[in-house]
Amino acid sequence: MEENEKLEECKESAELIGEIEIKETEKTEVLEEVNQENIEQERTKIHTESLEDISVPEVELESSLDVVLPKMQSMISAQEKLNKSMEMVARSTTAQNQLAETIKQIAAAGERAAQAVFPIAQQVANQVHQMQQTISPIAQQIANQVHALSDVFDSVGAIGQRIQTALNAFDYYDKLSDLREMAQRHEEATLKFKTIMVELGFPPHDYMPINITGRIIQMYEEKGIEYTRRFIERFMCMFVYNKEILIEMRNSWQQAEWLEKRLPIINTVIEGHLNGYYMLTVPAILAQMEGILVEGILKLEAVAPDEQIKFRHQKSFLGQFLLGDKGSFSFDEQIEEFYLNTVLANFDRGKEVESDLSRHAILHGEDVDYGTKVNSLKGILIFDYLFDKLNEAYKDIEKSKSEIKRQKEVEQSKKRTRNASGKKPKGYRKKVTAK
Repeated sequence: MEENEKLEECKESAELIGEIEIKETEKTEVLEEVNQENIEQERTKIHTESLEDISVPEVELESSLDVVLPKMQSMISAQEKLNKSMEMVARSTTAQNQLAETIKQIAAAGERAAQAVFPIAQQVANQVHQMQQTISPIAQQIANQVHALSDVFDSVGAIGQRIQTALNAFDYYDKLSDLREMAQRHEEATLKFKTIMVELGFPPHDYMPINITGRIIQMYEEKGIEYTRRFIERFMCMFVYNKEILIEMRNSWQQAEWLEKRLPIINTVIEGHLNGYYMLTVPAILAQMEGILVEGILKLEAVAPDEQIKFRHQKSFLGQFLLGDKGSFSFDEQIEEFYLNTVLANFDRGKEVESDLSRHAILHGEDVDYGTKVNSLKGILIFDYLFDKLNEAYKDIEKSKSEIKRQKEVEQSKKRTRNASGKKPKGYRKKVTAK
């Protein structure tokens, strides 16, 4: 009964898709075996297997989405347990035990011959430095131990060759290559996932489980954009951003003093969303979204106090400062694009509204079909993303003001350079005069 209620509560978020058939897992025993293996690994705290072997078997899909969604949640839970294996790699004891044994040998020898072993230590340090560029947690641990070893290398003599053999046993090059390849594959998958999410019109969020990226990419490639959109909307509404997570999100807002005057409104938004009042929650969260953004622009002095804040000011504030992280694993660019092109999308009266979450069309009364669960959730996620960024910026307001000032100076310098060279800014269109 509880499962049926859970499925029913999200029917507002997407069209009916009962006729769409997909295959489900052929053998769920495989996931159970993987889960059991990870439980045993957690007990022993030994995780030295090849990272490439840590994966969930490929899933073949065979019933309706209503059936596969709960199974998808189980699969994500299993994969999250698998992720612990990757986290434990940084605490792997193999290399540490070998180095500890070497130290014992050094202490027992009590001989001095620093010149014989110093080149070895230098070579290891260089290898660790290269390794550190790709996977800093592991590299930092080993680098610290190598540094400690260098202090006792002065007492090394006859056993220098034995130490060299022990240190050479660390196959840094192969491991570094494996880690680099794995990181590159993960980066490529993340970039593809972000592109797909923008095309789906769903704002990615930091809380979104990373293990779902591969499944979304596979589904998009095999089933197409419409099928994937319906799936992602239902999955996010039903499982990822459920009541518990939304209340946790609201609690984090309540900790921010600068948000105090808005708390009665945004608390009501969460309560309304959980009770299905989407016609009320959507316009309310859109207004508060713009409210905290404009407040941030003024508080951080991105514009003059008496200057009217326009679209270009919001775009500049978002792109150059608030959402300025362009890294592969950041969602800043996607959130910026969603806010500018979807939330701030314009409309023509009497014509179809192209954006399903246009602030202007909704608050000016043109769009009357906005009241869906997925639209309400999108608004909450955008608000929360902007909240986190502003909350971080407010921790050191003077530092944030200085960074904004620096960004404005850089932009002005670029503008002067363009003017001097005669180049037009990106997006410039020459006006054509009618004859």
